[in-house]
Amino acid sequence: MDAASALADLTEISSQVEAAVVFGEDGAVVASTSADESRTERLARVGVGLLEAAAQLPTADTRQLARLEAALAPGSVFVVRGE
Repeated sequence: MDAASALADLTEISSQVEAAVVFGEDGAVVASTSADESRTERLARVGVGLLEAAAQLPTADTRQLARLEAALAPGSVFVVRGE
């Protein structure tokens, strides 16, 4: 399944998803649920920034972060790392 199809399925099964972006490790956007290119790029940069900040946290071993959730008053942000 390609990234655009995966996002379409995600938004179809969850009405709570307001925006979703698939991006590469360099932050390049692969697919998005938003037609607003500026918003999409900002979301990708935020996702990259969250992953970079989380990578700086001390851990007991060398496991790589797989997912991150930031809960905010108006909603939550989820960043998931995959292959």
